[in-house]
Amino acid sequence: MEKNISIAPGAVFSLSHSDYASYIRINCAIPWNSQSQRALTRLAQIANSLA
Repeated sequence: MEKNISIAPGAVFSLSHSDYASYIRINCAIPWNSQSQRALTRLAQIANSLA
């Protein structure tokens, strides 16, 4: 939220919550533009730093 990027835990969208505990869901139902590109790039950088 600090970077204006919202994600949801994958388990929220599955009946088998434990199977998706380490996944996230990214909403891509938005118009693609430079802001979307920057947000997805930043999200990838954050994920890589946590790996």
